[in-house]
Amino acid sequence: YTYHLNFTVWIPALVIIACLLFRFSTVPAMLVSSVAAILVGSFNHHFKLADGFKAAFDGFKPDMITHHIHLNEKASTLLAQGGMMSMTQVIVTIFCGYAFAGIVEKSGCLTVLLDTIKDKVTSPGTLILVTIVSGLIMVLAAGVASVVIIVVGMLLYDMYDEMHLSRTNLSRTLEDSGTMIIPLIPWGTSGIYYTQQLGVDVYSYFIWTVPCYLCIVFALFYAFTGWTVKK
Repeated sequence: YTYHLNFTVWIPALVIIACLLFRFSTVPAMLVSSVAAILVGSFNHHFKLADGFKAAFDGFKPDMITHHIHLNEKASTLLAQGGMMSMTQVIVTIFCGYAFAGIVEKSGCLTVLLDTIKDKVTSPGTLILVTIVSGLIMVLAAGVASVVIIVVGMLLYDMYDEMHLSRTNLSRTLEDSGTMIIPLIPWGTSGIYYTQQLGVDVYSYFIWTVPCYLCIVFALFYAFTGWTVKK
């Protein structure tokens, strides 16, 4: 066997719960819990302390287990991954996405585009349609869903106020055209992450992600029927 299951394995989880109760910030809480997990692994499961920190950066490797153990190929493949360095590509994509968003916002190109079509927005349905199209364009260009929420949201919230529509509608539509679509974009943060974790490309799992593209259909249905559109 590999792990000695006892009460100590709960320590990292208890650390997270304690940090939540004391309202610690997310990143420090995760770091403290990670260090606690490394210490538990070292003292209770007989891992080398250095291997624990190495796993945090480069991912776990089966040969880090000091006592004899036989792992089959599938178990080794599942365990031999992770670490902060494995997220480098996603992190770089996020930085590039925010940099692009800054350029787009300061250059005013989206503002010019929205000003052009603003006069044609005559109903809640067309406004939500404009939100969806703007969100799709932005997420395809930047590859980061949060950029859509920040940039497009800031540009359009005044129009929702002018039409006396709740900003809840704006928030939901940005999620539909940003967060739900980003897994289907190969160069997007979620697309890159899922490809790395699942070992298949976006085109292989695209057909099975029905909620991701069906949410756009429902968003348009809600927009032009007025159903669930809050004022």
